[in-house]
Amino acid sequence: MADKKLSELPLASGINANDISLLVSNGADYQFAFASLLQFIGDNLTVGAKISFGTTLPANNSGKNGDLFIKTDTGAFAQKVLGVWTVVYTIPASSGTTDGTILYGVGTPGNFIGSDNDTYINTGNGIFYKKTAGTWSQVFSMQTGPQGPQGTPGINGANGTNGFSLLSGNSIPSNSVTGVNGDFYLNTSTYTLYGPKTAGLWGNGISLISPGLPIGGTSGQILLKSSSTNWDTDWGELSFESLTGDPLDNDDLSALFNTKADLVSGKIPATQLPSYVDDVLEYVNLAGLPATGETGKIYITLNDNAQYRWSGSTYVLLVASPGSTDAVPEGSTNKYFTTSRVLSTLLSGVNFLNTAAVSATDSILGAIGKLQAQINGLLKVPAGGTAGQILAKIDNADGNAEWIDAPVGGIADGLVLGGEASVSGQTVTIHPATWRINGNNYSTVSAEDFLLSDADPVNGRYDVIYGDASGMLHLIEGTTSANPVKPPIPDATIEIAVAYVEPGTISTIGVELANYATKQDVLNVTGEKAELQTDAKGNLVEAVNEVRRKISELNQDSLMIKAFKYSNYK
Repeated sequence: MADKKLSELPLASGINANDISLLVSNGADYQFAFASLLQFIGDNLTVGAKISFGTTLPANNSGKNGDLFIKTDTGAFAQKVLGVWTVVYTIPASSGTTDGTILYGVGTPGNFIGSDNDTYINTGNGIFYKKTAGTWSQVFSMQTGPQGPQGTPGINGANGTNGFSLLSGNSIPSNSVTGVNGDFYLNTSTYTLYGPKTAGLWGNGISLISPGLPIGGTSGQILLKSSSTNWDTDWGELSFESLTGDPLDNDDLSALFNTKADLVSGKIPATQLPSYVDDVLEYVNLAGLPATGETGKIYITLNDNAQYRWSGSTYVLLVASPGSTDAVPEGSTNKYFTTSRVLSTLLSGVNFLNTAAVSATDSILGAIGKLQAQINGLLKVPAGGTAGQILAKIDNADGNAEWIDAPVGGIADGLVLGGEASVSGQTVTIHPATWRINGNNYSTVSAEDFLLSDADPVNGRYDVIYGDASGMLHLIEGTTSANPVKPPIPDATIEIAVAYVEPGTISTIGVELANYATKQDVLNVTGEKAELQTDAKGNLVEAVNEVRRKISELNQDSLMIKAFKYSNYK
């Protein structure tokens, strides 16, 4: 027997469950053979669903939920779901490499069966599969569940009470003809509701339209007040003439628009500009212009390249937008910013009482005021005093000083000689020292050791060694703190050395001798502004106050002032 295409084989009049597959090509036998297959599946599923064929979907009022319809001209499957016929699957059309084969059998197909774009129908449950990328995937199921058995008819219930009706018409209902007691009636021309009808009478109806909303009107109309009475309204045209209050917009806008200039890309087109300028005339300067000009002409003065037009009575300068701020003339109120003007600006309103730190948000005026207030706080020089007096501390309080007469002999109280300090472990050694208190000298002849307490692991402290008026040295221990300060020493004593005990370590700060200041010492402070007289040793015979520490190094008594008589200081 010669080979034949499947489409050339004779068609079977029916199929059974022993058949495993069916090929349907695009030939004339497609519809009949496919119908046999579906009919076979439907008979075996007992799903209670009807299978029908055609080229047009059935109307939604035909069939029941679960019924199946095959649209034979497209190969689409429609199922009635929730009362609507819906296409749930369409058999793929043949392409250049596939023929849209339809296979069938009992059970789920294996991936080795068929080719991409084929359709497989499981005749056991009516599930459709489509093969894509070598894998079968479920796309549709004919099964909707078996039809249940017929239930036992129930007992007829008692007749219910007659209900009432909602009637309608385009006029007022008649009491004698329209409806019965209990009915309602809607007048559709006025949207008035009547009812319920009682004792044969309809009574007065109720309008379903809110007050002020009349019946009628045409598309585009607006609701207008007919009078000042509430809800007295009517439909009218939207126009400026219908607005009250005589607004300017009541004018005829079309007439106003006809007089305006158009903009094209933000510019007035040349066709709407004056058709010409009569002439552009040049003159040496403004004085050279004609006594009486002409309208429509531009006059240029060559000495300054200015342009003028004739207003009818005088020449008007045509001012163009300047090319930069350099071309903007200065006015009388808003003046130019210049460095000299800023430097000469008065500090009106400056506040010298705020000692807070300067911040980036401060104005220049506020920052200057803060700096001056801080300087004033650092100086703390009392008023008063007489020529030749010196500044002396009253007690250990910061800034508490007064003017006193200079000590006789020209040397101030303090450490005069020696007193060097050295550290070994926690021991501070003070070498022989001489100090002065109230004009009297006191000394130690040998070195003395002082054992300091252990250092705090976190915070530091200051310990002070001082000499008294009996020639004895003493140690006073300060308080441990994150910001430690030196402890105060008793009155009529002299500080010899300071030990700063850092967390874990000990260091010393020596105290300078209260010796004479040299000429160079003062010159370092005062510059060349003073003439100083010295003796043969180069020391100042009569000296001035000397500041030996920078202001930035101030720390309580760190600023040491050595004072001398003033009389020979020029």
